[in-house]
Amino acid sequence: SPVWLQVTVSNNDDFLLGGAHDVDAGWMKEVREHGTKIVPRVLFDRWTGQNYVSLFQDKDKQQALKELLLNTVHQLDVDGIVLEFWSQLGGKAKAQISSIVRDLSAAFKAKNYIFILAIPPPVYQGDVEGMFV
Repeated sequence: SPVWLQVTVSNNDDFLLGGAHDVDAGWMKEVREHGTKIVPRVLFDRWTGQNYVSLFQDKDKQQALKELLLNTVHQLDVDGIVLEFWSQLGGKAKAQISSIVRDLSAAFKAKNYIFILAIPPPVYQGDVEGMFV
């Protein structure tokens, strides 16, 4: 999936989407001619631990994030997203992340959008247990 998009947190604690200027409409048209789905990766860029805690505790922020992501899929005319934020938390806050991921997944499914969660490997080289088991 192309890595175009980043969710950041503004100084007044609003979510902002960056990277839309990197979307390559010509490339999208070309690959769609072959039946390919476009599901860009969305990274959480420059988030602090406090930004995550605020998201986990505030249902309005969760709703705002969901609306931002759904609107982005619609506006960019892509088929869904690949969400990548699990590994940024180092395996912590699993219950909170899981709740948000379930809510996002249901919202994407309701709109017939693709929702993919990128997760780290369960085992690393040398049989070292990963953070997602």
